Amino acid sequence: MAGTIYEWFGYRSDDTSDAAAQAASDHLCPFLGKDCVKRGKSGVCSIEPATSQEHVAICPVRLYFSGHDFLRHIANDAFGDLGVNLSPDGLPHLLPAKDASRASRSTGNYQVGVFGAKPWSGEISLPPAVPGAGSYKVDFTMVVVDPAGQLVRFAPVEVQSIDTTSDTRASMAGLKSGRQIVQSKVGLNWENVNKRILPQLIVKGLMLQAEALCSSGMYFVTPEPVFKRVMLRLGGPDRLRRIPKQPGSLTFVRYDYDFSHPLTDGVPIPMKRLDPVTVSTSDLSLAFITPENLPAAGAYERAIQGKL
Repeated sequence: MAGTIYEWFGYRSDDTSDAAAQAASDHLCPFLGKDCVKRGKSGVCSIEPATSQEHVAICPVRLYFSGHDFLRHIANDAFGDLGVNLSPDGLPHLLPAKDASRASRSTGNYQVGVFGAKPWSGEISLPPAVPGAGSYKVDFTMVVVDPAGQLVRFAPVEVQSIDTTSDTRASMAGLKSGRQIVQSKVGLNWENVNKRILPQLIVKGLMLQAEALCSSGMYFVTPEPVFKRVMLRLGGPDRLRRIPKQPGSLTFVRYDYDFSHPLTDGVPIPMKRLDPVTVSTSDLSLAFITPENLPAAGAYERAIQGKL
């Protein structure tokens, strides 16, 4: 595996603007408006593998552009029928969840609140499946409270990109030396789709299926290349039936880079929201374990033979 860093501290690696240089110098994430949260403040937002033309976000914060705009669109999708308090642009107005009840009582409107990492009101974990077992955290939980301050509905939101294999040291050294684009050994850990992403979605989705107030199911926000790999692992994009949102459903909210306009130095690459895809968590779990979507019999034996 090999690849290059495509975005660094929010800007294209070949962006030589003052804004890009300042963000790198200050270790600033333009999508959070504060320090980069990646390990070691590396600033690596996305990777371009040498074997493809894909640009793949490896930091979920890359999807937090425009002040967590994705949450407002999800809130509109999940709660639009409730007449929630809106911002001037017509999308739901979001507040930290701790402030939602007070706001709903003062305005007399339904109000959307958000649990999650700052600036929101902290993450909420799902209860453990069995006593003593570990619990799963949910990245964001959006809630709606009525004018009396009572909870009437909620929608959990997961945000996932993809991890890397090997390291970006050569690429990082090049960027630090005059923003030279240098290939390194970095690759994309697509096996995490099997080991981490899908198992967590299945467990969380099935647990939330029993929640009466989670009437729109769970939302999964991810870069388009990750969505494609998930679908490939499950047998292809047509393997799962599309269903209306309901308890136990999982809606893929997909984002991709928008290259419809010329790229501008000093401005992060815009992203576009693609059509959502809603499936049943039960269907997803069955597709994950079906033998049809596993290697053919004897594949491991042939791999061993090839090494002898």
